[in-house]
Amino acid sequence: MKRRSFLSRFTAAISAAGGIASQSSAQDRSTLQEGLSPQSLGTLKRNGVGAITRSVQSRLLDLPATPEDYSGGDVDEIDNTAALNELYAANPTAVYYPGKFYRVKGNFPRLNIPHSGPGAWSVDGQVVYVDTAETHGPATIYVDASIGDDIKNHGLSARYPFATLQRAFDSLPAIIRHQQTIVLAEGVYNKSSRPVDSMPRPSIFYPQGKVTSARTAQKGDFLIGMVVIRGQGVAKTFIEPNPSAGYVYGPYISAGTEIALEDLTVRSTEKNNVGALLTSHRNAYVHIRRVAIESSSLPMGVVCEAGGFVEAIDCSFTGATSYDLIVYAGSGVSIAAVQGESNIGKALVAGNCDLVTGAKFTGTTLVASTGKLNLTGRETKRTTVLGDLLVDPGGTVNGAYVDIAGNVISRGGEIRLSASAWSKTITMFGGVIRLDGAKSYLASANRSEVSRPLVLRNGAELIYETTLQLRNNEGLAKGIDYGVQRIVADSDGYSIPLFLQGRTTVLAVGVSGAKTDGVTKCTLGKVQNLAREIQPPEGAILYLMPLAVGVAGIELVNGETAIIPSGSVKIGGQEGEYAGATLVYSALASRWMLIGLGPKN
Repeated sequence: MKRRSFLSRFTAAISAAGGIASQSSAQDRSTLQEGLSPQSLGTLKRNGVGAITRSVQSRLLDLPATPEDYSGGDVDEIDNTAALNELYAANPTAVYYPGKFYRVKGNFPRLNIPHSGPGAWSVDGQVVYVDTAETHGPATIYVDASIGDDIKNHGLSARYPFATLQRAFDSLPAIIRHQQTIVLAEGVYNKSSRPVDSMPRPSIFYPQGKVTSARTAQKGDFLIGMVVIRGQGVAKTFIEPNPSAGYVYGPYISAGTEIALEDLTVRSTEKNNVGALLTSHRNAYVHIRRVAIESSSLPMGVVCEAGGFVEAIDCSFTGATSYDLIVYAGSGVSIAAVQGESNIGKALVAGNCDLVTGAKFTGTTLVASTGKLNLTGRETKRTTVLGDLLVDPGGTVNGAYVDIAGNVISRGGEIRLSASAWSKTITMFGGVIRLDGAKSYLASANRSEVSRPLVLRNGAELIYETTLQLRNNEGLAKGIDYGVQRIVADSDGYSIPLFLQGRTTVLAVGVSGAKTDGVTKCTLGKVQNLAREIQPPEGAILYLMPLAVGVAGIELVNGETAIIPSGSVKIGGQEGEYAGATLVYSALASRWMLIGLGPKN
């Protein structure tokens, strides 16, 4: 069949349409769109190819381009670039496609030209609808930082990839009803197609303006969802902020957007002026799997704020100088280890944080006053806290099948550990703790690493469970330490260190076992857990008691830190020494005042 030139076909089409495409196109639109449906279009149904839509400007021209319809037969592909040049010279302004199915080759579509109409393209096996703002089926967009081009390429095949992740996302339709997979080739992605001043938070990837109809999820080895960004592996694909170019953040997901990322690393080779590497902001949902957040020498790694949520599977957040994970109030994070490891360094939890099924905190974790930390493992796959766990007043920690290898210090928080274990000291300054089925040692050991596994101060309450096992570092059943500080003086003139435990502090004083007589002229030292310019509270109480019966004590003398009416007093466990003394702090005198003595031994 002899094919007419595009120019002759174009002239004939204009004559038939009376020169006004808008009249015929509106009339034929419903029929043409129906003819393109996957159910009725034979080519689409036979090929089983999904369909997507490019987000393009809808525009009708009175001089439409009419590439030939190839939906019904096996014919050579056409070079659409040449067709556009023939019809509109080298710089066409817009192209309208009647409702047909076009197979094209070359670098198509030309992205600097608005395309519209009810037609559809077939590009390297993917069907692309032209005039609608929503997806018609699953699709794959390709990005390659080394060979890609955001201006010339269409991103619909690996032969013509985009150069930046931002351009790939922006090419998607506004309404996404089917999974759109953005495939990142190996390489470093530290450039953006968007100018810095177009974003409230200048980031290397700032997704916005899309509506998704279903949430992300884990299916087998991969994530599924409406937008899935997939790299080639944590050691092969890297997303980096570029502060020297003005892009100070890594991926910054905001405004209810839902994104999945997997098999890549987010890092920064620059160390100055870098914000968070990954941010979930304003009700965004970020689902990541096999993603490494490498914050080496940077302040922050992952940040969840203003209702943002991150779900992480087999991921690591490590290396930050401040916090590898920050969860602000009203935001949340869920971290699990399924097939690999999930290791989180230092964390600040002011919102909701779930650490489950084998995931680990490897650094210090601070649960703030509004924070809630849930540590939930399984009997065969326990959750682990390797660093110290600090709980502020109002903070909450719930654990089941969790092993805590660091110290736990709570100041007015609430802790419940069920079927869990810890190996150092849990210290409660006020608040409530419940330990049902818990042990003060980590398997395979059968004893604690410390002599005092559980210390309660300032009226802290233990809701006692008979299933609690407390064993000290000697393997002996150990009672609860309700607040006695042991002071062992080793020389005359000893200055007793003071660490206040609240309004009431108890000190057990005496000398080392090698010394059989007491030490003389001891003084009370300055309070070490208060700033130098701050005094102890007015009326604070200090109780002194013997270290043990029969053990020599100390002679406390009058001086700059204490007022002893008799000049000195001996407190200890030997004959002639007092069995106790009570001192009260006077802010007016800036000294402790002896107000009472126990019986003499």
